Amino acid sequence: MNHNFNDTTEDEDEEGLPIPLESLDEDNLYACLNISKTATVDEITAAYRRFSRIYHPDKHLADKESAENLFSRIKKAYEVLSDPSQRAIYDTIGLQGLETQGHELIERYQTPEEIREAYERLNRAKEEREMERKTNPKGSVTVNINATEIFNPYATDDDDPYYVDATVPYIELTGFRFNQSIEAPLTPKETLLMSGSVNSQNGRGSGNISCGIRRMFSNKAWGELEFGGSTSGLDFGLKGFSQFGRRFFANFNLLCQNHGDGLVSPGAVFSIGNQLDAHSVGTLTWKVGGSSSDLVGGFIRDNGTNRIGLTLHLGVPNIYGMIQTSHKREDTKYRLNFKGGTFGAFIEYGIEKKVSQYSTVGALMIVGVPHGVVLRLKIMRANQTYIFPIQLAEELIPSAIVYGTLAPIIAYLTIKKLFIEPYERERAKEEKEKKQMTYKTKMAEKRGEAESAVHLMRNTYERIRSEEENRDGLVIETALYGRILIGSEESDQNEEEIITVTVPLQCLVRDSKLIVHKGTKVHLPGFYDPAPGELKTLLIRYRFKTILHEVVVQDEDEIRIPKISKESL
Repeated sequence: MNHNFNDTTEDEDEEGLPIPLESLDEDNLYACLNISKTATVDEITAAYRRFSRIYHPDKHLADKESAENLFSRIKKAYEVLSDPSQRAIYDTIGLQGLETQGHELIERYQTPEEIREAYERLNRAKEEREMERKTNPKGSVTVNINATEIFNPYATDDDDPYYVDATVPYIELTGFRFNQSIEAPLTPKETLLMSGSVNSQNGRGSGNISCGIRRMFSNKAWGELEFGGSTSGLDFGLKGFSQFGRRFFANFNLLCQNHGDGLVSPGAVFSIGNQLDAHSVGTLTWKVGGSSSDLVGGFIRDNGTNRIGLTLHLGVPNIYGMIQTSHKREDTKYRLNFKGGTFGAFIEYGIEKKVSQYSTVGALMIVGVPHGVVLRLKIMRANQTYIFPIQLAEELIPSAIVYGTLAPIIAYLTIKKLFIEPYERERAKEEKEKKQMTYKTKMAEKRGEAESAVHLMRNTYERIRSEEENRDGLVIETALYGRILIGSEESDQNEEEIITVTVPLQCLVRDSKLIVHKGTKVHLPGFYDPAPGELKTLLIRYRFKTILHEVVVQDEDEIRIPKISKESL
């Protein structure tokens, strides 16, 4: 194999992660016929007839079994893609949808749009039922830390017998709180709720536990009854929610708390809301209990990328307004909030970063009066949340604000470079090796199918090549596919990861033109994946009008030749 490559490429994507190992799964029906996903019925039929002439068993009596296998794949692709209902199911969920739920949907619905909507609805219901069979544990741990001595050391008296001279600032744990809850479905409509919390603040502790049941009256209404208590006595609550029409909803929460010594404090919260449009909601809430009464108005607009929330709280004696904003970009969320009222004002700014599939870290700075300067760190792992509010200063000290802002960023970048990135690379490498071992047997089957297809194409290949040579048309001289290291010497190439696809590509030439639609090439007739998990490249050397050209394309790119080549040889 004589490689003369002149560009460079990498075997990993831009983020350094391996290419997904998905090429050895089910067949891609569009690639089997070499048509685009927007192909018309006429184009599907023409492609089917063209490949039928190549693979029809009657033309390959000496190798009829292989021909029947390949012909059946082409026929299956045609039957599915030429039928609008089956094509809609395949486009939505793949071949598995045609094997079970797909046929049921075809009988019940007529249009492709209705089939897609029906399957998505059934799939959501299935996922919900699956979740209902499991408990849904949620928990949080909050640890309050006082680190004000770092930026504002306490004034001490050397004559104080309790004074300890220390060069290291004193950092103390001022409190913590543990919360845990579960939701255990009893029936499709009833769910058992259990929760508990333990709290300690400045040496004094408390705790509570509650148990309740939620009943779904319909998909628009539910009610919930809770009983619980603490060392002070028993509490109970009653909650409810209902939706009215398409836009309005309301909920309520009735509370009765026991404070000990026979003191019982009733309270209630009533709220109504209006879905203003697809992305906006307005709410009005009335809170009453004890000697206070509050009215809260809220507005939220969320389009998935940007979110803004406005709140106006009218109460006695507390009145305040709040603006909350966030912007989401890929796996990062930026926050900026402001709150001001009768008891002071503060600003919050921070960031949340998703570091893995189930883990998110965040840092939020709170600067204002009377809060001072607080750095709030948060770690979320699945349904568990760990929160660390760190009091940096009780007053607005510039150094506390600067260090509180920069320290989390520097710490994250350092940890990411030293620990997270090496761990992710090692885990991705192990996952890739594991999948490669799993796919090894299946890859051998695909290789055998591709070789059989090339063998059956031989007569067609000779005919098309001869016709193109006679008209000085498009002749494929050499075509290689796989993990091709452009710019490397032949000795650096792993020949097991590169296959020759000259015959399959020449058979796709029509009227001195070669068109291969966008998408991975592993499902094309005569192709297979020689390098699962690696970035693959297709190199084509072809002659057109007696001039030799060379073109190199990435696996997912569309091919249209002849065209102006990178290099004329």
